[in-house]
Amino acid sequence: VIMIASLAACGEEKETTTNTIVPTALTAREQMLVGSQDIFMYDFETDSTYKTITVTVEAYKNGEKISNAANLQCTIPSNAEKGGNNQGSLAVMLSADHRFSAAVCDKDGSVISAFGSDVVEPVAELTKTSSIEIADRQAIPASGDMTLAYLAYGDAEKTQGTFVKNVFLDPASNAEQSAAFDRIYLIKCSFH
Repeated sequence: VIMIASLAACGEEKETTTNTIVPTALTAREQMLVGSQDIFMYDFETDSTYKTITVTVEAYKNGEKISNAANLQCTIPSNAEKGGNNQGSLAVMLSADHRFSAAVCDKDGSVISAFGSDVVEPVAELTKTSSIEIADRQAIPASGDMTLAYLAYGDAEKTQGTFVKNVFLDPASNAEQSAAFDRIYLIKCSFH
């Protein structure tokens, strides 16, 4: 995840606005390096009031929250000495060995901080659906808390039918529908 975040941060300069976050598509080269692993990349710009990003991964099994699969805290790169805003990239990844990790790079691609979780309970050979919640640039809410993405796993026979995004973004309030999935990981972050 550190290597991918570094490569992505070295890409073209993107127009930014203070206290915003935007998903970043992986290049073909980065996707090749990642392989079949799940990775979510975001570019962000914040003012100097924000110092850290905490990534929390909530795990739901058959519609019920079982735990937080990960609580990863990363430092935001500071540009205060230059009088500018803090710019960087956030990468969140679920690796093949069933660990979540998060890394933050500055706008030049240097890794500021990276953390990994313990092994999460592996899901068997199940159908996977993943979706990035942020479709475009978004303002970071005043609370600093937002949902980035979800990963849903289920048996193909068991999960037939149409499921709206809200089922995955709030599994607890949609327990009956989310119970059709063996596992849902809800990836959230907090800027503080």
